[in-house]
Amino acid sequence: MCAWLMALVFILSAVETRAEPMPTALRGKSLVLSWTRDFTLKILSGKRAGQIISSVSPLSIKLYVSLQGRIFSSYERRDWGASEQVSGSGENILHWRFEGGTLLADEAEVRGVRRVTAGSTDGFRTCSMNVIYGKEGGTASVIFQGTDNNEYELIDKKIITTSCSTQQGNIFGSPQ
Repeated sequence: MCAWLMALVFILSAVETRAEPMPTALRGKSLVLSWTRDFTLKILSGKRAGQIISSVSPLSIKLYVSLQGRIFSSYERRDWGASEQVSGSGENILHWRFEGGTLLADEAEVRGVRRVTAGSTDGFRTCSMNVIYGKEGGTASVIFQGTDNNEYELIDKKIITTSCSTQQGNIFGSPQ
């Protein structure tokens, strides 16, 4: 295993141990996080390897924090599909936790990581969100694997818009 990958695994596992209990203000509440990204990618594998493509796409995450503090989420990437997840179970794309007053999730890429955060200054009656991409120092760029199993190099990225909204109750409609 590459040294940087071992370091990333160590960092992500260390971060999990710093997670705080889910605050009462978030329990029984749903959030919708949405953003539009503008990417320039280089296709690294598959039939179109070497091509440069640009993509502007909307993404959204719906999540519900149960009364027990578990997070249920649906992550929709219109260019890659949707997935439903339960925090702390299986191989999730995003690993949610509450830390430092912020709800956050990390997604490990082939090389690099994406972090999605949702914060609030009023007990999560309203919220704001942010998306950042990170790479290990000394590496050229973030590389991720698409649902088509091809690898892509992130050449340029811009987050064009973000929005975050909250509501009481389970956005998925089933009791948890």
